[in-house]
Formats: sequence, C-alpha cells, structure tokens
Amino acid sequence: MLGDAVLPFLLMIAVAIIFVYFVARRQNGLSNRMIVNLFLLASMMGVLMVTVWIGGARGMPSIVNLTPLVGVYHALFHSGDLTIAMRNLVLNAFLFIPFGFFLSARLSQIKSKLWLKITVMGLFFSLIIEGIQFMVPSGRAVDIDDL
Repeated sequence: MLGDAVLPFLLMIAVAIIFVYFVARRQNGLSNRMIVNLFLLASMMGVLMVTVWIGGARGMPSIVNLTPLVGVYHALFHSGDLTIAMRNLVLNAFLFIPFGFFLSARLSQIKSKLWLKITVMGLFFSLIIEGIQFMVPSGRAVDIDDL
C-alpha cells in the first residue's frame, strides 16, 4: 500500500520544487522563506498521503468514532496486543512533528503565543484530515482521538 502512494507523493514534491525554482529565478535567489514553505508543503502532503491515501479499504464506508478514548480503551482492554494503543498514539504524534516544526519556522516572526497558534493550526489541519477521511469512501476510521 505504501508503495502505491510514494510515486504520487514524489511527483507532487518534484512539481513543488520546480515551481519554487522558477519563482526563485524570477526573484533573483532562493530565500529561506521559500525553502521553509516547500518543506511545510512537503510535510503536509506527507501527512495527507499517510492518513488519506494509504491503507483502508477503497469503496468501503468510513468507520466513525465520536466518543473520546473509546478506541484507546478497546485497544488496551479488548485486544490481544496491548501495544496497539501506544503505537497509534506515538505514530500520530511523530506524523505531525515535521508539520509542527516547519509551521513554527514559517511563523517564527510572530512572537506572541506562537505555541498556541501552532497548536490551533495543527488541530485545524487534523480536523480537515478527519473530514476528508469521512467524506472519501476509503474504509478509514474517523476517530475523535486522532484530533
């Protein structure tokens, strides 16, 4: 499944790099801001690739869980593998680390309550991902715990 999404992801990154190259040529140089924007875009595309396009059962309706911590409870107490809940939590956190890093670099000129603004933007991005997972019939789980 991962191999199916790698080529489109690399093509999107290549198009973004070519776009940035031509913009940089017109502006007589590649700025740090453009590089940060490119990496922020790449991290967002990577998160979307992993959360929307990889896995799931295409054509199947989404599974919806709107009760907080129910999925974690079932994974901890009704699963043969107790590491499922921790793996899910840790992998979701690691998935958003590059996004948070490059977003903070992008917004570094804002000094007041930067951490709060990045947290709200991350929450909003995660909400958009869950909305896409709900609308696209991919068999993915829409889970309140992923916010």
